[in-house]
Amino acid sequence: MIMPVLRIPSCWTIHPNHYSNNKERRCSSCFMGTPGVLAIMAGILHGVAGPGGVLGVIPAVQLRNAKLAFVYLSTFCLTSTLVMGCFSMFYGRFSKWLAGGRRGGGGGSSSRVFVVEVGSAFLSIAVGIVWLVLLSIGKLEDIFP
Repeated sequence: MIMPVLRIPSCWTIHPNHYSNNKERRCSSCFMGTPGVLAIMAGILHGVAGPGGVLGVIPAVQLRNAKLAFVYLSTFCLTSTLVMGCFSMFYGRFSKWLAGGRRGGGGGSSSRVFVVEVGSAFLSIAVGIVWLVLLSIGKLEDIFP
């Protein structure tokens, strides 16, 4: 059996020129591959897949009033988006500072950036493992009531 080859359109990949401030060198047909668009798409995918949607809908259903449910869901979505955006902004600025970057451009050395990226990845994995272990032994509710 011949397996089909999955081809990723060139506009979905992130080219080094995307980070350039020079608009002539930037790929004009690669809108979908910009880091901002990819981050938004990943956020939407994670938001739909996570429990936040259920936590937002259940109380709205219990209200039994369409106007109140709309207000609740609207404020839930707005505040969730604002809090996640603020946290992301803080974490991004902290990571840039840790890597030696300066405001207004100019990043740190590539080895420091790599260490910050790997450290961030390991921290995310460690939090996930701790979360799963605490959940499996039934201690998650004791620590995070």
